[in-house]
Amino acid sequence: MVLRQNTTADVHSFPNGFSADLNSGTVVVSSAEGQTFQLIADGATIRPADSQATSGQISMISPTELILTGTRGTMRVTMGDEVKTVEAGSSYRMEVETEDPGPNPQAPHPTARNHFLWIVIPVIAAVTGIVIWRALVSPDAPK
Repeated sequence: MVLRQNTTADVHSFPNGFSADLNSGTVVVSSAEGQTFQLIADGATIRPADSQATSGQISMISPTELILTGTRGTMRVTMGDEVKTVEAGSSYRMEVETEDPGPNPQAPHPTARNHFLWIVIPVIAAVTGIVIWRALVSPDAPK
């Protein structure tokens, strides 16, 4: 696990990995084959989908928004009864929404639950690809 600058997290040991609560910032998590991790951020739990080597980056943008990027293997993201996967090479923005408590926010709302929205970030991937391609194309290359 790598904590980027200005990141805070509470980390705990597992028998075959670690668990962390991301409070703010960006963290890169990874596990070797047969190892595991569990990252809790904005109410979501992120862990490897299977026993294969897995890695990814999770950025907490706000108390209700995460950016998840898979770099190796598949990560499983759960919140309540919702389950999503993040494959290697893909990025998602996850927004956590809470049900509207209505006119009396003090009263419990029996159907209230958090849920998340996934927004694929293909534009970022496309722009990154173009920038890398442009950086590799030399204006001095023979025609």
